[in-house]
Amino acid sequence: MSNIALPLGSIDKANLQSTSTQISFDPLALLAILPYDRANLSTARLYNQHDAAVFRWPHTMMIGGAIPPFKLLVAHLLSRQQSVHPAVDMYQADTERVEVKSTVSDGGYFGGLHLMHSNIWLSDILSFKPSRYPTNDIMVVYMDNIHGYRIKHGDHGAAKAEKGGKAVARTGNGANEAINPWLECLFLNLISGATLVLLATGLVFSILLGDMWSASLFGVYFLHATASVAVSRVRMVCSKDQSQGADAVHVREDDTIRYILYQRPEGGKVVFKGRQDTLETWRRMAWTFQRSTLKNIIHWSWMITGSFSAAASVTCMVNMRGYLQLAYLGALTISSLLELMVTVIVRHIQYNVIHYGNADLVDSNDKWSKAVIRSALEVDDTYSLEHCPWVDFGLFPKLPVWENLSNLLPSLRENPGGLDKAEIVLRLSNGVDMRLRKNTALVSRMADEIEAAQQTRAPAGAQSPPSPPK
Repeated sequence: MSNIALPLGSIDKANLQSTSTQISFDPLALLAILPYDRANLSTARLYNQHDAAVFRWPHTMMIGGAIPPFKLLVAHLLSRQQSVHPAVDMYQADTERVEVKSTVSDGGYFGGLHLMHSNIWLSDILSFKPSRYPTNDIMVVYMDNIHGYRIKHGDHGAAKAEKGGKAVARTGNGANEAINPWLECLFLNLISGATLVLLATGLVFSILLGDMWSASLFGVYFLHATASVAVSRVRMVCSKDQSQGADAVHVREDDTIRYILYQRPEGGKVVFKGRQDTLETWRRMAWTFQRSTLKNIIHWSWMITGSFSAAASVTCMVNMRGYLQLAYLGALTISSLLELMVTVIVRHIQYNVIHYGNADLVDSNDKWSKAVIRSALEVDDTYSLEHCPWVDFGLFPKLPVWENLSNLLPSLRENPGGLDKAEIVLRLSNGVDMRLRKNTALVSRMADEIEAAQQTRAPAGAQSPPSPPK
């Protein structure tokens, strides 16, 4: 019995593998392919280049940045030839369709409006801080040009839109020169270059250390970053009103003032005021991929290199040395932080260099009637909502007193102080059963609110600068 041998054979100590003591970050390889909303937004802005006339949005190799090109490649492979271009679908990550009411198109109400997150100025306005009475807040936004145009020296804060969306230049030294944000644009270019330098450094060290897995990973990421720079130089996706193709949308000129009403889920109303042609351009906004041989080559290069980056993020990283894994994760983290810096810089440019319109917040109203009266009588002419159809929008009850108020506001705006309180009460009470105490109290309160608004009315012709909302 003592001579019986196990079927496993003899065990040689030299054949035993010792447990590796090298630190590994293999599980963190998933960071590169995790869904990340900011990566989707950055990709959409890279393809659209909303303010291409002023600056170029740089796309950094952030966490989750390899997923959008891979998803785009899959969409191409699965889509039919006559389908909407997958890049247009990808751009929807930067837009949000909200339900609105409007007087655009001769009173024809439409159910949706596209809000572009790349317009950070507008996004900030829509996110204004609510007051103590949030449901009675009214943010009035006068839209000059939905795409924006560069502000000229001496024109900041009071830019107007001419035909074609050009600014009216004021007289004075340098008044005809557009503001050039050269320093901000330099920082954006440096951030784009920093991404390439990070990846190139990782590639060089990987080759010198003889780690071909790491060299492959940094190499494909460097190629993808280079393709991203190429994409930022040509505008891939644009709105059809800016397109030069056969699907371009052209809106007839019309300077009639129209209104668009958006009710925020957080409380408060946003009223967009502007020319019929300006708001109709926004209403009819749709996007198209601008096809050309050059753009197709860049587009496919970006998708293919991005897809290889997504695959290499897992297959290569699990075979890399620990410190090179850490270097790769550091590059992703730094790139993610750089994207946050890009957002801050772009916000500064849009507030100080690009003019879309002006905004004024009418807040701290304990009564809805007070909010409407103040927005009609207390603000300057640019933002005044005396002609806003509150009854048609469903924000006034279809009762005589509210209809009287809606009809009275234009005449009060046109002729401030032309009616004393007794005449105002008389106009408000037309057709109202004043025997009811609640009607008497409502009419009296409205008359007081009108008097208070007229006393604090902004000077005629006053203009407010396009500054961040409250």
